Amino acid sequence: MESLNNLFEALVITLREGIEASLVIGIVMAYLARVHRPELKRPVWAAVAAAIAGSVAVAIAFQVFGIDPENEFREGVMFFAAGLMVGTMVIWMWRQGKHSRTDIEQKLGGIFSETSRGVLGTAAGLFVFVFFMILREGIEAVMFMLALGGDVTAGPAYNFIGGSLGIALAAGFGFLLFKGSLRINLRTFFSVTGVVLLILALKLLAGGIHEWTEAEILPASDTWMNIIGWIAKDSTSTFVLIALIGIPALFIFRETRKIKPGLDGVESLADRRKVVAEAGSAHTWGMSVAGLGLLIVLALGGTQAAIAASRHDPVPAPVEGQGGQAVVPVSDLEDGKIHKYTYTNYQGAVRFIVVKYEGKYMAAFDSCEICPAKGFVQDGDNTLICKNCNAPIDVATLPDGGGCNPIPLEVELDGDNVIIESGDLMDPEVMAKMRGHV
Repeated sequence: MESLNNLFEALVITLREGIEASLVIGIVMAYLARVHRPELKRPVWAAVAAAIAGSVAVAIAFQVFGIDPENEFREGVMFFAAGLMVGTMVIWMWRQGKHSRTDIEQKLGGIFSETSRGVLGTAAGLFVFVFFMILREGIEAVMFMLALGGDVTAGPAYNFIGGSLGIALAAGFGFLLFKGSLRINLRTFFSVTGVVLLILALKLLAGGIHEWTEAEILPASDTWMNIIGWIAKDSTSTFVLIALIGIPALFIFRETRKIKPGLDGVESLADRRKVVAEAGSAHTWGMSVAGLGLLIVLALGGTQAAIAASRHDPVPAPVEGQGGQAVVPVSDLEDGKIHKYTYTNYQGAVRFIVVKYEGKYMAAFDSCEICPAKGFVQDGDNTLICKNCNAPIDVATLPDGGGCNPIPLEVELDGDNVIIESGDLMDPEVMAKMRGHV
């Protein structure tokens, strides 16, 4: 299931950046069609390909120079940088959205002006303009992949599928803009989607705060980590993705309903038939795209619900205390799943996890050091997920502790039982964290 989360994250990244790039390409292509210069489409696509290659080179450079996103400090820096980049970009969009089409067409007009040096000069100017516009989006996407995915090589198959789907959806939006079937109000589009992108920026900044809290650079408190956890969890990513797809779909639906044959001034029967056919085609295409967007939104919501339902979160069972020890029968643990227990004495109650993993018995409190004691769920065989902030934890690292890892407990194997000393379980700090959560 963690791989599916990687897929969603990659889809969010490429869709978010792809929509911006598609707007640029769509406006450029529409301008070329308007000035009847189809031969200049080739340098546009060459610039797109070169910008993609440049973005990949940036990703390789990050790896070559040893930028390790798994390091909490560096990962936090990456989150903060990406979040600030999105935030400042949204502010720019809100300021410039009204003039986006005008600004781009004015720059293109300069490229096509008489001062341009022939066809080669025009093609070169067009190439440079599109290259830098798309390269900026590609570099931002690389930063997001590093920040959200942890590593550009993590879950390559799912990253590829999610990224490809995001690009395809964004390309479809750009195609609609290029074809002129829908009269998109760019100012309104930027204003509304800017709110969604600010949510994404907030999520990135929350991720940075979480990583720096794990690295003990920032202090932790239950109240603060409750807020950060809600923002950083994967359900927020899914909400952002649904909004990014749903809002354009609603725009498409609204604009498609307005399409009517413009028959004023059209006198010949043949021309009238052509206008009516074009309007009908645009209406059919627009409604199909709006319907597809709705289906994708429903599928994403259903998939997120299925992921949540598939996670293993057993009800804690009371455990017997014998001679100052908590005793867990080995027979409970043979399925390889985590099992939760509560241990109670005159000091209070605590909740803990015991699991048999790769032949080894391990135990930990059902709480980490930095988040509120909401506990963990098991996702598949190898991963625990923090219920507060959605941080993934490898089951094999259960004895390690630290950060968002469960707080480890020492265990002994005595015949058919796993033994945990009650003195270890009655840790005052953990009991204080769990008060109200057991």
